[in-house]
Amino acid sequence: RHDSDYVFRLHLAEELCDDARSHAEAERVLRRYVRRRPFEARAYSLWAQIAWQGRRYDESFQLYYTAACLEDKDEELARTYFAAARRVKQTDAALAFLRGRFERFGKKSSYPARTLYAALNTLDRTTEAFDVLYKSIELRPDDGRMLLYVADAEARCGRFERAAELLKQSEGKTHPHELLRTRA
Repeated sequence: RHDSDYVFRLHLAEELCDDARSHAEAERVLRRYVRRRPFEARAYSLWAQIAWQGRRYDESFQLYYTAACLEDKDEELARTYFAAARRVKQTDAALAFLRGRFERFGKKSSYPARTLYAALNTLDRTTEAFDVLYKSIELRPDDGRMLLYVADAEARCGRFERAAELLKQSEGKTHPHELLRTRA
């Protein structure tokens, strides 16, 4: 068989996921797909979706974890894994995973910090969440977009003076339109 057949199998599974009556067939297709392509995060994510909709939360959690590990730079998969972890009361494991991502990729991108911040903020761990944001600024001092993101977060918490300082700090490091949008 040609390898291209498997691309279409993934598309078929995506289509079957939309209808709960077809979930068994979608899982069968995904099982076969994963046997052939075990490193395809999208397949595990789809399978996790089906398990979640079937209220098989522990199985779904494991599948989301696998997907997030396979595509460790995909923020959507990391956020979805964290949401599943909250449902099965595995937030400590998920936070450890998110912290590890931030430690590995924090110098290259601000997105792992944003994801970890959102997770901590969801758990009402605001101080820790802001520590992550400021650590990200230390790692990436010239990242104007991150400065704007932190300024927005500060403003949402009512710390307008600190937000204004960050906006001033971001001048010249980001596009003027983005600066104006955050100021608004």
